[in-house]
Amino acid sequence: MNEASGTIADISGNGLTGTPSAGGLTYAQPSVPAGAYGAITVTAANATALGTSINFTRASSGGFTVNGTAGGVLEKLAEAGPSTGKFTAMAWINSSGLPASTTYRVFGTGPSGGWGLGLGNVDRVKFTTFGNTDYLSTGTYPFNGNWHHLAVTWNNGVVTTYVDGNVAALGSAATTFTDEMTTAFRIGGNANGTDYFNGRIDELKIYDTAMTASEIIAAAVPATVGDPAISGPTNVSGNSNGTSTSLVIPIQNTGATQTLTFSSATLSGADAASFSVADITPSIAPGGMGSATLVFTPSGTRTYVANLNLASNDPVTPTLVIGVSVTVMDPTAVVPASLDFGSLLYTPGAQQLGLTIHNSGGSANLQVVSAVVQGSNPSRFSVASLPAPIAAGADGSLIVAFDPGTEGGNFFDRLVVTTNDPVNPVRTVDLSASVAFTADTGTLQLANGNFNANTWYSENSTAPNGWTNSTNTDGLYGQSGPATPNLTSNAAHFKAAGGMFIQQPLANTNPGLRASALQTVTLGMDVGYRNDAATSGDIVVRVSLVDLTTNQEVAGRNIRIADTGVKAGTASNQLTSVSMLLTYDSSSFPNDPLAIRIRQSLPALPTADTYKATAIVDNVTLHFTGNYAPTAYDTWTVGAGLTPGANDAPGTDADKDGRSNFHEFAFGGNPLSTGSSGEAKALTVDTDGDAFQELILTVAVRAGAEFSGTPSMTASTDGVTYTIEGTTDLTLFTEPVTGPLATPVIPEGWPASPPSGYAYRSFRLVNSPGLSGKGFIRARASQSP
Repeated sequence: MNEASGTIADISGNGLTGTPSAGGLTYAQPSVPAGAYGAITVTAANATALGTSINFTRASSGGFTVNGTAGGVLEKLAEAGPSTGKFTAMAWINSSGLPASTTYRVFGTGPSGGWGLGLGNVDRVKFTTFGNTDYLSTGTYPFNGNWHHLAVTWNNGVVTTYVDGNVAALGSAATTFTDEMTTAFRIGGNANGTDYFNGRIDELKIYDTAMTASEIIAAAVPATVGDPAISGPTNVSGNSNGTSTSLVIPIQNTGATQTLTFSSATLSGADAASFSVADITPSIAPGGMGSATLVFTPSGTRTYVANLNLASNDPVTPTLVIGVSVTVMDPTAVVPASLDFGSLLYTPGAQQLGLTIHNSGGSANLQVVSAVVQGSNPSRFSVASLPAPIAAGADGSLIVAFDPGTEGGNFFDRLVVTTNDPVNPVRTVDLSASVAFTADTGTLQLANGNFNANTWYSENSTAPNGWTNSTNTDGLYGQSGPATPNLTSNAAHFKAAGGMFIQQPLANTNPGLRASALQTVTLGMDVGYRNDAATSGDIVVRVSLVDLTTNQEVAGRNIRIADTGVKAGTASNQLTSVSMLLTYDSSSFPNDPLAIRIRQSLPALPTADTYKATAIVDNVTLHFTGNYAPTAYDTWTVGAGLTPGANDAPGTDADKDGRSNFHEFAFGGNPLSTGSSGEAKALTVDTDGDAFQELILTVAVRAGAEFSGTPSMTASTDGVTYTIEGTTDLTLFTEPVTGPLATPVIPEGWPASPPSGYAYRSFRLVNSPGLSGKGFIRARASQSP
């Protein structure tokens, strides 16, 4: 920080220039004088090398904004983890009178995440992982206008702070900190405009390694330098597309009084012949910046390495050696991230679309080695042809085919393209298409298709009403905001443990539904990626129609939910509507019950990472084409509590009372109770007032039954044909029967009203008045065609 005004330079070669705020900064202030500072000794030569400092005025919001490059070295050190797992930050500071409940920030990432180093209440060293944990030194320090050296190391989650080369505090942090997604950082404050520093700062240094105490002590003071003093990056690297390119290397004169001049600039090393010196700043004033420009001319595809040797009038380091490396990326593949076939009519036939691939290399041909569709099984996408070798600067077309057959809805898949690009050989392309449906003939009912009936958690062995879980382990749960912002109602969540599913037997809400009754099922639902602190790859959700008897999939499709990274605010937890048409040959399936099953198949992460790829599913709907139409018997089995596909067949005797389910349906019985096999009873009573007893039969029949005929009476309704017959010898049932009587005769002990959906009917054996001989009357029920 030896600048006299304006921006402050980064001599690392990463271009992280500090841009000043509007005010509150005073340049060219005294820096650290010679003396002992804890474990650090500053000699007179060191003090000269330290040069000057900059004073930051808190009241005027003094500070410097550092704008890194997205994905650059500084941003990587602020990523959750961080990805390197290690870093060190240090600086000399001079501050006094830190007020209570105040923080002075020396350096902070931001504006919303990452970490920061500074001082905290009161006179303590403070390291912060924003939004998570503050680490304060165990002791206080006399920040009373004297110079001190601060440092912090992060070593795979272990934080150590230092004051003047001695350990100030050691703590085991959480294994991560909030990911900083932007590229703005600040010296002398937080990037969000808070905790401004008050005092002087010098020699701010950040490393991508966790340094030891001795390394920190050595780095705290610059090596003894002369005047002038040359300073530049240790190594400079770059990329080339195979054509000539230039590299500009920053050089600084850190001397206090003398001008830096150069006597030569030469190249050495294995690939020196591929580089040439095009320009160099002839002289650099004290504290000033200059540069050397190299021209790189490649002769093939590889990494080139050389050394730039700068000879100058620096009395201590007369020759500065800077390593130079350039990687030639030739050919270079430019591949689109997605290919969309758009909206297509129903049964559009085979479609083809070209994926344009560009070779931005300088000379070599780009070869597409392979292109493989990955994801859905089976996939409706395929690769029709690969492009011929693509010349430098030219385009080629990879032909992708799509054939949905008779299926409809939204289709998604992933194409993996492999080329001879030496740096990035493998690229992925999202494939998509939307196909119109056939006209649905009806709606299939679902219980709790919007998951709003209850919250649930499979770890506690609970499930959404109407659905069942695949397991009672921690893998599924129902939740809504504020725990999942932007969700307005409950939804089903599938954790990344993999393989967990929910399912619902369709016959529970669609009486009598069997696999043989449908041709197509149109399914619609909302899906999304839960945005927690981290994401971990695309999610694949499998939606299936399952034969419950065999537990085999009848038809199914994959839905891919892309990992777009953690999204904050209104962008988080957004759901997208998807739909699909599931088809199958119903004639090849038996009369087995169906279920709708939804499961997350990818990724399958360890339990510790279960929240890193959580799928959200909501608002499931089903429509169909086919010949399904529930009968009265189907509806009755559901209301009676029979289990579809298990004990609900008409010929089954579910309660083992000697009466089939159909018999109990015909006569109002309870198929799950041995004490209720249907209402039917013969009795003698005078119904016409002639003082003679008649043989009467009273039965409970389906309410729509209308009887007629002679000598026997019949009626057909709800799939039941009733026959009322009479006889005197139990051989020929030809005796005439009349009825139903205007007012049914209700036997003693019967309920005053029949079961819901039934009616009492009474019939009389015509020749029974007075009962002069034998007489019999009976009721039979058979299934109507």
